[in-house]
Amino acid sequence: MSVPFVVREENGVWIFELSGFLTGHADSYEFLEAVRGKIAEGSERIVVNLSGIDKINSSGIGVIAAVLSAASNAGASLRFACVSENIREVLGVVGIGRLMKTHASVGEAIADL
Repeated sequence: MSVPFVVREENGVWIFELSGFLTGHADSYEFLEAVRGKIAEGSERIVVNLSGIDKINSSGIGVIAAVLSAASNAGASLRFACVSENIREVLGVVGIGRLMKTHASVGEAIADL
């Protein structure tokens, strides 16, 4: 399984909507490169919607860490939306959860940017 994603723009905010299993599969790295690409283009406001993510493994955690790092290094604002309790728990155990700014909905995440 992989992590298909959709990218859309809403009022200057780039929203990445992921679904499936966040792993080390090529689609996960395509998502990472898409985020990096938007940042390189000068996008400063990004929301990652995790509502469709069923599972995450250590490689997927690495992808989330790389997204956080890319945004931080570029001074971009990054928010995560709709993180399930299971995913939140996994990310919390490894310490990445405390680095993420999460919101219950995409709308709330956008409003916080």
